[in-house]
Amino acid sequence: MLAAVLVLAVLVPITWGARSLLSDGEVDPSTGAASTSSAQTSPVDAAPETVTVDPADYVGLTEGEARKRLEAAGLQPEVERRANPGGEEAGTVAEVSPTGEVDPGSTVTLAVWDKAEPAPAPEPDKGKGGKGGGKGKHGKKGKG
Repeated sequence: MLAAVLVLAVLVPITWGARSLLSDGEVDPSTGAASTSSAQTSPVDAAPETVTVDPADYVGLTEGEARKRLEAAGLQPEVERRANPGGEEAGTVAEVSPTGEVDPGSTVTLAVWDKAEPAPAPEPDKGKGGKGGGKGKHGKKGKG
């Protein structure tokens, strides 16, 4: 009988301690059951507080690739077309806004180059009244 009491005296505190270690530190004293906290999340499950938008990561990419990267970062891409002055590749990202730290789910605008307007055709020479048909600087007829 004494042996049974000693075994209980040793096992009860060990069991009580094991429950405390396995829980988030709280034990209901009336039942001895460990309580769990539903508000506790692991760092892996937590969403990032902000997302960094670096223009160097997007400018020059195709519209489709830039969209994919923004969506993968948890952002909402929005596209606006930008007039192409010529020499820029149509369909590529010219600018990103905003840049820096933004909240997840934020809208990020991609300014995308439109097709370049064709250069205007030169005006045809209309004969004598056109270039080179009048008198030059020195009053002599010739190139003007």
